[in-house]
Amino acid sequence: MPVLPLPADVEEVFREFRVCEFTTLAKDGTPITWPTIPFYESDTGRFIVTTSVAFPQKAFNVRRDPRVSLLWHSHGMRDTLRIAISPRAASPAPPFPGPTSSP
Repeated sequence: MPVLPLPADVEEVFREFRVCEFTTLAKDGTPITWPTIPFYESDTGRFIVTTSVAFPQKAFNVRRDPRVSLLWHSHGMRDTLRIAISPRAASPAPPFPGPTSSP
């Protein structure tokens, strides 16, 4: 899939903001939001989001339902900025090795 060109100010937010809000869906469809550190790969247009092995719920949710959203905002800053995207996500590896069941 080709990478869509982004306005320079949007790409700057993706590169410079350290935290965004990452939302996944629980089994019952309830949105669950966590602050997270996304890594933007400008050459592929992908975001990498990691999770701790101690807190794998984000990965479980993504494996069950790839619909997610990411929100960057400059809350409290003089010039308010909000960028929201709703990509499809993938969890390419099990959250941790060994036999487990998804909660």
